[in-house]
Amino acid sequence: MRRLATMAAASHALRLGPVALRPAQVALETPLSVVVRDLRPVLPGHVVVAPKRPVERYAELTEAEGDDLAGGIRAAEQLT
Repeated sequence: MRRLATMAAASHALRLGPVALRPAQVALETPLSVVVRDLRPVLPGHVVVAPKRPVERYAELTEAEGDDLAGGIRAAEQLT
């Protein structure tokens, strides 16, 4: 099964699925999630908010990860 768009941190190198992110693409990073300027924006200002830990479904996130992700969404609103 294909994984949802998630982030993996390795020596501070972030990936969105198979795509390595450039530092300029990362708008905001928390210990558990990241806000990325969309690689192929649908609309101007479109961002991707994703957990760093790969999960199959949102329900697999821990409560802390879900709260952090929600905080990332609120923070992303201030970026656009």
